[in-house]
Amino acid sequence: MVLASRQLGHANTDVTLCACADHAASARDALEESYAGMAVTSQIAT
Repeated sequence: MVLASRQLGHANTDVTLCACADHAASARDALEESYAGMAVTSQIAT
């Protein structure tokens, strides 16, 4: 994480960790929403 933080120009690794956590939460929410849509479609098809 230190290397990534330095490459991104962050003052410390806490900034990088927070940014990564925010990105991961957004990605998780999008995947869950996508999965919910597929589950509903699957139930309708059967």
